[in-house]
Amino acid sequence: MFSKISHFTFFCLIFFYLFFAISCNRETPYLIIGKTDNCNGCTVVLEYYDYKSHELSIIDSTYVKENKFSLNGFIQAPDFYDLSVYNKNKNINYTPTIYIDDSPINIQYKFKLINKNYAYNYPTVISESSVQNDLSHFMQLRDSCYQLFKKKIESLKLRFMNSMNNDRLMNILADSLNHINDYYNYYHKRAIKHFVNNNPSSLVAPFKLLEIINHRSNLLYLQKLYNELDEKVANSKYGKLCKERILKYMTHNTEFLDDTIQYLHGNQPDGSKLYFKNILNRNKVVLIDFWASWCGGCRLEMSGLNKVYENFHTKGFDIIAVSLDQNRENWVKAISEDDLRFYQISELEGGKGYDVQRFNITVLPSNFVIDHFGKIIATNVSIDSLKQILDFKLN
Repeated sequence: MFSKISHFTFFCLIFFYLFFAISCNRETPYLIIGKTDNCNGCTVVLEYYDYKSHELSIIDSTYVKENKFSLNGFIQAPDFYDLSVYNKNKNINYTPTIYIDDSPINIQYKFKLINKNYAYNYPTVISESSVQNDLSHFMQLRDSCYQLFKKKIESLKLRFMNSMNNDRLMNILADSLNHINDYYNYYHKRAIKHFVNNNPSSLVAPFKLLEIINHRSNLLYLQKLYNELDEKVANSKYGKLCKERILKYMTHNTEFLDDTIQYLHGNQPDGSKLYFKNILNRNKVVLIDFWASWCGGCRLEMSGLNKVYENFHTKGFDIIAVSLDQNRENWVKAISEDDLRFYQISELEGGKGYDVQRFNITVLPSNFVIDHFGKIIATNVSIDSLKQILDFKLN
């Protein structure tokens, strides 16, 4: 596979690798040998992301010469790492995840920057590590799901091009194409759920499960997936993180259930006050949604809220979006770009705002569902859960 690397150089690397492995038994040695296509002069950076502290640290780096590179050294413990490749303009080409453990020759890495069969260009990885082999298996599964996503998008584009004489159909398809990220997230989650269901004894299962655990997830379903993990995997570093995160989001803001909200601080974009009680008097259910222009997940969710608003507003439903922005221009621009038609207020004080502090808003997006008395009847509901509440309350 790496025939262009001289035998002398190859065996020298192995010798030094084994020498260091014997002389230092407290750390895990690693050796990564790689090839790239069309990437001479690129920078390869080995990085570690700490899911607990949310800090990214650089472990090692090197340059690609004659389309080859190698990295060797020590890590504190076997774990998942990112191997980023940057071109000469310092733009990232891609960042595949790899698993480094104490295998004698851990990974022989071969990149292919041009590979039309794989959505993310996941490289061919040869390793004695069973965890890395599981990771490669997941990546193949993810890429096969991506192909389904790609076909759906291509089909939508084709139908859109063929609907130019039908304004109604064209608008429907245009709206679908505007929600490409929603389709992508669906297929990505589908790959993760399928892998976790079928590989409960793999360390990759909790590592990938972490990616889809948030306070908008179906937490009961994710808890079920977690409970089906093998005991050893459930008690691993990433298994414990999954459990902590599920419990955290299950209880996030639930202490406010049954409390009553009678007012909100902040002004509307034109500087005027919001008459909160008037909104309660006119509606049976109101959603108070905390967001920010810089929050990507919030912006994605806003399109769904627009639809819910359109479908239920005339039946007695309204939305008050509370922004954590500090820059008024960015806030107003986001409202315009996302075509938000419901109430918008902000104190323009970020996380220091009065309402943000009193409701302990530490995660975005966050929300409260209140009835016409201002009583909180649900917290941090997903779009689907909100629809169910509205169907029950308003229909």
